[in-house]
Amino acid sequence: MDILRGLTIILMVLGHCGFPGTHFIYLFHMAVFFFVSGYFYKDACSETVGSMWKYIKHKLKTLWLPYALWNTIFVLLNNWFIRMNVYTDNPELVKAVGEEYAVLHHYMTGTEMLKEIVKNLAFYGGTTMGGALWFLQTLFFVAIAYALIDFLLKKSRIGYKHHMIVQGCIALIFLGVGYWSSVTGITFHAMERVASCYILYYLGLLLRKYEKTEKSTFYRVGKIIIATVVLLVCNKIGAIALNINSYENPLFLLVTSIAGWMLLVETSYFINQIRWLQAGLTVVGQNTLPIVVLHLLSFKLVSVIGVMVEGLPVYMVAAFPVLFYGGAWWVAYTVAGVSLPLLDGIVKNICCRRLLQKERN
Repeated sequence: MDILRGLTIILMVLGHCGFPGTHFIYLFHMAVFFFVSGYFYKDACSETVGSMWKYIKHKLKTLWLPYALWNTIFVLLNNWFIRMNVYTDNPELVKAVGEEYAVLHHYMTGTEMLKEIVKNLAFYGGTTMGGALWFLQTLFFVAIAYALIDFLLKKSRIGYKHHMIVQGCIALIFLGVGYWSSVTGITFHAMERVASCYILYYLGLLLRKYEKTEKSTFYRVGKIIIATVVLLVCNKIGAIALNINSYENPLFLLVTSIAGWMLLVETSYFINQIRWLQAGLTVVGQNTLPIVVLHLLSFKLVSVIGVMVEGLPVYMVAAFPVLFYGGAWWVAYTVAGVSLPLLDGIVKNICCRRLLQKERN
């Protein structure tokens, strides 16, 4: 699972930096994150009121806190970002890179900052540099909703088999609501994303409960081939962007999500046989949060170097998410987007371990 998470987070970074296969990646990469989260859900989390409260506190710590903290930091850094050309208020950027890649900012007053911080504390709002944190927001509500419904179903004392069937029916209803929202454009504080992604979380849990433990190499290779073919066909049919709750239809979302899960799970199995690759991706998979938080900021280092080399106006560094497309620029952006946050995460882990050792001593 660490390797799977490592692969998925690298795909996320690739999807944000101009990789030629971005359309293909978007078919499944974020869905797999929801699958993984559901895969690790434990029934014990919703057995009692006490276990539910413990579970909610854990999600507040692991999902709400990073979302609120980092978006708050990015709000407080807004004016400094403009001075450093991480952001820009220069309208010339629009002419230089087009509206799609030009996000203009303005110097914020203390009052404006306070309002934005309050929004982020309420899990509503967000920042440009914290754009990928929408996943934490959505996963928080999906996980809490699933646990609460699970708790209520247990209290109803229906059998576990019927319990899972009811959860599946609820997931399908939510999916219908999410799709209706995507078609009509009617939204409510991003809850439409929660409705659409609930079923992905449920499927992750379902797959863990009924997966085969013993699989032949032939079986695994067959699944990779089938999944790849399905995704290549779907790549020609439509597109998915879960961050804005956009997908062709519910069936399309389910097919691409399951195919993506099959592809990455079985690929992870074979990667696990290659020691050096397994070790590297395991480290990446164990440090996904720093990459989610900091990869967009890390891209700026590559843009700065590119602006210096090409002799471009410095405000062009603010192009979002990246300035340069085509060629091998996506390689440089990916290396920076993964390695710099990874280094930050590793350093923090080492510091935390040393502090814990001192306290024990």
